[in-house]
Amino acid sequence: MRILGIDPGLQVTGFGVIDMDGQRLGYVASGCVRSGRGELAERLKALLEGLAEVIAAGTIGTPSWIATIAAPGCTGPG
Repeated sequence: MRILGIDPGLQVTGFGVIDMDGQRLGYVASGCVRSGRGELAERLKALLEGLAEVIAAGTIGTPSWIATIAAPGCTGPG
């Protein structure tokens, strides 16, 4: 199973890809997508397009599972 992990951020979004075969894990790729500064809608669009490019590059292929990674104790809005 291929797993794509995403560490969300509005200026920098990190990603990591691993393969899992039973109890064995293998590194595939990792990196980040930068959106820079500007209006929120523009930054979100840049992050979406950047992650789409990473997936389209073929390293990730079709992930079996996508995980969002957040710091312990991190809470969302509200």
